[in-house]
Amino acid sequence: MDLKPPHSIGVGRLRPHTTAPRRASLPSAILAHSRRTQASTVELLLLSRFCAPTPRVFAFQYGESSAVRDIAIGSREPLISGEDVTAGRTILDRKPRLRRTAPPRRPTFRRDVQGLRALAVLFVIADHLFGWPHGGFVGVDIFFVISGFLITGLLIREFELTGKISFSNFYKRRVKRILPASALVLAVTVGASFLLLNATRAWSVFWDGVWATLFVANWRFASSGTDYFQADGPVSPLQHFWSLAVEEQYYFVWPWVMLAVLAIVARKSSKHARLAAGIAIALISAASFAWALLETQTSPTVAYFSTITRTWELGFGALLAIASPLLLRIPHVLRPILAWGGILIMLWSLFFVTEGPAFPAPAAAIPVLGVSLVLLAGVGGDQRFLAPLTNRVSGYIGNISYSLYLWHFPVIVLILPLLPFGPVWNEVASLLIVGAVSIAAYHMWEDTVRRSPWLDGKRAWAGYKLPSWWKYAGVATMAAATAVLVAVAMSVTAPRTNSTDVVAQLQGTQDGPTYELPSDLGPEATNIQTAIAASVALSAWPETSPTIDETLATDPYLPGTAGCGLAGADLSACFIGNGSKQILLVGDSIAMKWPAALVDIAERADAKIQIAAMYGCPMVDVALAHTDPALQQGCIERREEVKQLVATTAPEYVIYANTAVLPNGIDGSTLSVEHWSTALSQMLSVVRGTEGTIVLGAPPADKDLEACYTPRSKPLDCTSFVSQSWLAVTAAEAEATVQAGATYAPTAQFFCNADGICPPIVGQVVVKRDLTHTTLAYAQKLQAAFSEILGGVIL
Repeated sequence: MDLKPPHSIGVGRLRPHTTAPRRASLPSAILAHSRRTQASTVELLLLSRFCAPTPRVFAFQYGESSAVRDIAIGSREPLISGEDVTAGRTILDRKPRLRRTAPPRRPTFRRDVQGLRALAVLFVIADHLFGWPHGGFVGVDIFFVISGFLITGLLIREFELTGKISFSNFYKRRVKRILPASALVLAVTVGASFLLLNATRAWSVFWDGVWATLFVANWRFASSGTDYFQADGPVSPLQHFWSLAVEEQYYFVWPWVMLAVLAIVARKSSKHARLAAGIAIALISAASFAWALLETQTSPTVAYFSTITRTWELGFGALLAIASPLLLRIPHVLRPILAWGGILIMLWSLFFVTEGPAFPAPAAAIPVLGVSLVLLAGVGGDQRFLAPLTNRVSGYIGNISYSLYLWHFPVIVLILPLLPFGPVWNEVASLLIVGAVSIAAYHMWEDTVRRSPWLDGKRAWAGYKLPSWWKYAGVATMAAATAVLVAVAMSVTAPRTNSTDVVAQLQGTQDGPTYELPSDLGPEATNIQTAIAASVALSAWPETSPTIDETLATDPYLPGTAGCGLAGADLSACFIGNGSKQILLVGDSIAMKWPAALVDIAERADAKIQIAAMYGCPMVDVALAHTDPALQQGCIERREEVKQLVATTAPEYVIYANTAVLPNGIDGSTLSVEHWSTALSQMLSVVRGTEGTIVLGAPPADKDLEACYTPRSKPLDCTSFVSQSWLAVTAAEAEATVQAGATYAPTAQFFCNADGICPPIVGQVVVKRDLTHTTLAYAQKLQAAFSEILGGVIL
């Protein structure tokens, strides 16, 4: 028989001969040939049976003496969706011997893993679409563990079979698996954003897409300070790409680390290769988890998106794959118990793991434990009694889970707001759209490209043909896309609801106290009310100065004041005006928008106004929770600094301006109205002027202009109504202010009409750029009106 040259390995089945040689003669023939050729080193993979349907594989290695040095026995392992599921076993460094064993089991398909994928993606979609269960975001953590388990198992078995890891093949598989589907979603989402969103937001989505294409989207969202759970601004339709970025960054590093460890250890003893790899990933995961514990407490937003703080989840899955030979020893009777225990733990995490200060570490360890129990229970097992995971429906959803994950968020962010069916049916319709688009994209694009010869070289394309059904599906898809474009075009020019109907609809949603204008409106407030009435009746967006797009792109603070609101700012440089009287402005970001409105009163009162407000720091006597612990500490320090200023400078007047959106207390729960008013009263007793103290009422929270203003929208789409929560908070603040002997000055008359309707534009000026913060242009427009409401106290 012919043998391959030294240093080459032949892998594959040998064709059966007409008269098969006896199995016992096979090693003898090899040994004889080795002696004749005096090969220095030859590694061969031969089959122990020529005609057996599932042959065993033997590896013979010859030394320079042409003697058999080692015989390694290996077996084929199960695969799932082109990825290995259980870690293989290779017996190395044994004395030369040939032993007969029973034929190995045929490869088994890990249906439970597909079921886990289905559960994970359904958890995420339910959370994003319905907001229930509130812990559905743990589906991402489940995906991380599965991914680490599958990919690491694939790599370590390749090393055990070939002595190396082919990174070109590995990354080629990753590209074919990840890139086509993600590129399609990115292209469609960015294009739809320019069609459906305003220019500022569309360009923001474009840059999100660029970062997502480079697999660094998680760092973009982390660096921009995105709060995943409580973001005030409109969310990006590509924000969910952060998890994909984490995975790919992990796989840019971990395979190389594993190869280095395996190569170093294998030189001395191959049987310790898995142990070394296991120790390496265990140390990396432990360090990642420790850092995640620290980062979750010090910077939870960064901790949520960071690859460093998420590595331990992928590493846990990798550790399971490396330890799979040990997991084969688990008794079969225990496997269903372990699997069901894991399922129950994952379900429990849906309702009891929250986006609080313990996530992602240590709280993410709960779903990680649950999915790990299911994975280890299925290593070498037959996944019995797991119908919820192993049925055909779960299997199919698992197959298309990647497509579902990619498409669901753009549909929710871009399409859901356009649907006209009502709150519940809009969500149902969105779910159907997500399913239809994902199925079509999976079969026509994702799976077709993955099975194609793309990246396999020119020769691989010879004779390749698309599936016969593809052309018919393509025609159907084009027809559906045309129908969608026509529907969007028609919606842009469709008749809009008139203002009377909008007012009736908005008022009909109220259940409780109704809004009433102050009874003593001055001339300036009356003029603004006239402009508000005209704005409510607008049927199209008017010309504004600055334009809406310019306002959304950048809305500055009064020059020289923006830095005063930062933690640690030098307040000695934060003044407007240079008069003899001293006025102290305190509060949060609402107050930081008012210096432009106070310029006139400062001049008329011969006063200088010191800006002591701070972003995210209401001037109330209660500890508040912040996503950024540095901001939380900075707020505590700013309040103490304000108290010292009042004690040392004795300002004549102190002006408060806080949000009316109740924040979370230090325990993570939202403050009650009573708690908020009590905290305000306590602060008013300490921080007050020698001649007067004024509390400015907060503007009502409106619709976010960045979200509602689009090429197809009308002013009425961005028109809002004062909320019951705002009414309750401002009423309690007014009462607490009066009881403290201070003056309460409402400001809602500058934003809403007598019916409580609040338009986005007043007198050709954009009112707010987000939910609560007044634009610079509108604050400047209110200078005379502020002098009117404050003059009775200050002048």
